[in-house]
Amino acid sequence: MPRSRKKKILTVIGGILFFCFMAFYVGSYFLDAATGGYWHFLKRDQRYYVAFARGCDSIMAHHPIGTNSAIPVAITDVSVQRSH
Repeated sequence: MPRSRKKKILTVIGGILFFCFMAFYVGSYFLDAATGGYWHFLKRDQRYYVAFARGCDSIMAHHPIGTNSAIPVAITDVSVQRSH
């Protein structure tokens, strides 16, 4: 097989691999945006989930189910954890 043909085949394979990588990267970005950042929520450690659950429990203790159809919570509320 001539050297130029090998070079052409490697160039095509490289282009296909680059295209697949970029498609995966862009798809992951749009999937994360479409799910509202849910994938980032899954990547947290156990301490984050413990603090998150405690914050939810605190909010539910102050606003029991059935008292309101919606629970307005201010960003400055101490039960709302600051995101990292």
